[in-house]
Amino acid sequence: MGLQDPSPETEGEQGADYYSKLGVRRVINAWGSSTVLGGSASSREVVLAMEQANTGFVEMDELLRRSGDYVADVLGVEAAYVTAGAAGAIALGVAACMTGVDEEKIRRIPDTAGMKNEIVIQKAQRYRYDRCFTMPGARLVEAGDASGCTKEQLAAAIGPRTAAVAYQVQYDRADSVLSVEDTAAVAHDHGTPVISDAAPHIYPLDYFRRNAQAADLVCFSAKYFRAPQTIGIICGRRDLIDAVRANGFTAYHAKETGVVEAMTKFPAGAWGRTMKVDRQALAGGLAAFDSWFSMDHEDRILGYRAVMAAIQDALAGVPHVKSEVLNVPNFWQVELNVYLDSPALGKTAEQAAAELDAGDPRIWVAFFGDDRILIKTNTMTEEDGRILGDRLRAVLTRS
Repeated sequence: MGLQDPSPETEGEQGADYYSKLGVRRVINAWGSSTVLGGSASSREVVLAMEQANTGFVEMDELLRRSGDYVADVLGVEAAYVTAGAAGAIALGVAACMTGVDEEKIRRIPDTAGMKNEIVIQKAQRYRYDRCFTMPGARLVEAGDASGCTKEQLAAAIGPRTAAVAYQVQYDRADSVLSVEDTAAVAHDHGTPVISDAAPHIYPLDYFRRNAQAADLVCFSAKYFRAPQTIGIICGRRDLIDAVRANGFTAYHAKETGVVEAMTKFPAGAWGRTMKVDRQALAGGLAAFDSWFSMDHEDRILGYRAVMAAIQDALAGVPHVKSEVLNVPNFWQVELNVYLDSPALGKTAEQAAAELDAGDPRIWVAFFGDDRILIKTNTMTEEDGRILGDRLRAVLTRS
C-alpha cells in the first residue's frame, strides 16, 4: 500500500474509536494530568498542529534545533531541546553531564566505568522520580540527612567523580533543604552543573521563566500545559544542551546534519535512540507551549471553578458530606475537597472511590484517609463534572 494522503480530516469525519473496538472503558479523569491516565487532553490547536506536521517530512535534527531555539527565546535561556517527556529530559541531561560531546563516551552509555558518573542529591529531596537520574548509568550520592542539608554538607558530597548535582523544585520546600540558588552556588564553586527537575512548575508564567533560568539544565513536562505527554523540555547552558543533542536519538546516526553526513558518517550510537520524539508530537508540543503563553489564565482557572461548582451543587444536601474549594500553589491553582463523616455515612473515601471506578464510564478521584476525596478539574469538561457529581451523589447516598 502506498503512502496515504495525510491531510486534515474533513468536517464531520472522525477516526476509528479504538477504545470501543478494544473494549477499553473510558475514564473521567479527576486526578489531573496523570501519566497513568494518558496525560492531558489536547486542544484543537494542538491537534491541528500535529495534523499539519503529518503532511510532510523534515530532517529531525533541524526541527529539534529550530524548536529548541524557539523555546529558549520564550523562556529567556541560552538553549533548549525537546525530549521524550520530563524523564527523558532528566536522563539525557545526566548523560550530557557525564559525556559532554565526547563520542567515545557517548557510545559507551550506560557503561560509565571511569567517567564522572555520580549525581549528588540532598537526601531530604529523594523522591519517586530520582531514579531518572540513574538511567544513563549514573549513581546517586546523598548529601545531608533526612531532615535537611547545609551548604557544607552539600560541598562535602561533591567529589572528583561528581558529574552534576540534582535538584527537585518544590512548591513547599522546607527551610532545611537548600534552595536552588544556594545549591547552584555551592555546585558552581566546585565546577559542577546543576540539573533541576521542575516538571510541573509552569505557572505563573514569570515563575515558569524563573525556574527555567535557575540551573544549568532544567527539565519540564509538557503534558502539564496540555501537550502530548510524550513531550518534555530541557533547557539551560548552550554547551550542555549541545551535549544533550549529541546524546539524543538523531545522534545515533550522525552528530552532523545533512544527507551526505547521515549516509556516510560512522554511527555515533547514542543511547538516546531509545527516546525518540516524532515530528507530529513535537509540533503539538510547540502549539501547546504557544497557547500556554498566550491564553487568559484567569479564564482558565474560572473554568475549573465552574466544573467544581456543578459538582458541589450535585452534592448539596447529602447528609454527612461537605465540600470546599481550596486555592493551591500548583499550576491548576484550585482543588475541590469533599469531606466525609465516614462513621455516620457508613462508607469511607476509599470505598466511594472504588465504586466510582467500578462504573461506566470509570471515574478516578484521589482519596486520603477515610474521610477526604480530592477532585481536580483541569482535565475535565463541564459534562464530565455533571456526570461525576451525579455519580458521586448516588454513591454517597447508597448504603
